[in-house]
Amino acid sequence: EFENVESRVLAEELWFDGKTAIDTDITLFGENDRSFTMAIDFEFTDTSANNTLVACYDEDGQEGFRLRYNSNPSIQWGDVSQSLGYQRYRDIVVLRHRKGESKMYIYASNGTGSGTNFDLAITRVELTRSRSTTTNALLTLGAIRFAADGGHDDYGSGYLHWCKIWHEDLGEANARQLAAWCHEPVRMEFCGTERYRLA
Repeated sequence: EFENVESRVLAEELWFDGKTAIDTDITLFGENDRSFTMAIDFEFTDTSANNTLVACYDEDGQEGFRLRYNSNPSIQWGDVSQSLGYQRYRDIVVLRHRKGESKMYIYASNGTGSGTNFDLAITRVELTRSRSTTTNALLTLGAIRFAADGGHDDYGSGYLHWCKIWHEDLGEANARQLAAWCHEPVRMEFCGTERYRLA
């Protein structure tokens, strides 16, 4: 929780079966919308292309963003994208967007997608699209929503273990800390060789 920052938990241990989606009442890129920070703790269970778990995206013009599967999990921001995580492993990504900017700031716990050799440091990427983003697309979980008729496409299969949005730019340090939850330090002690060991 952050003082004087409006926030909302969007999902906790939510399963998507590739056939259903949930539309929220949240828009992120309209004229009256604010900066935001979003944390997404996700796990894909299907490796089909464009399988989408979170989107605030208008396919007509590629406005907004989506978390989709494209060889590996990736964030598509307008006409550019960035791979993050690895196949069906659980991971977390944090997105920051400042109102009026053409950039999306991305923080991932395993950004290089290197399989079971998880990264030791947080991956930080700035995606810059070729034009400003303006859309009244609704934030949708489990698919992309068509604004014209309310239908959905690119349904996702997987888990949203936790997803939360803050309607403010929480800044670099907080975004890194959110993305680093699985890099928590653990103290260990080595007591010597030729001894009983925990295996």
